[in-house]
Amino acid sequence: MAKRKCLTIIINTALKICEKVRKYLYENIGHMTTAGTPKYDLKENVWKVPVLCKTERGIIIVGEFHVDKNGNFTNIP
Repeated sequence: MAKRKCLTIIINTALKICEKVRKYLYENIGHMTTAGTPKYDLKENVWKVPVLCKTERGIIIVGEFHVDKNGNFTNIP
């Protein structure tokens, strides 16, 4: 039961961070970019969220946001 609750918290946090990055990209870059799947880096204690760009040839990674555990941007590409 405790593992399930912990997993739910992690998933909810990842979704909130992904939405925050998506919103930032849409408002500051445009509709051709979006956030990828957030991954938590235990060494650095940050969420790493890849920036994806839609092109004629497909979707490519063009950068990476870092978000701390409180939801603050620590690196904006």
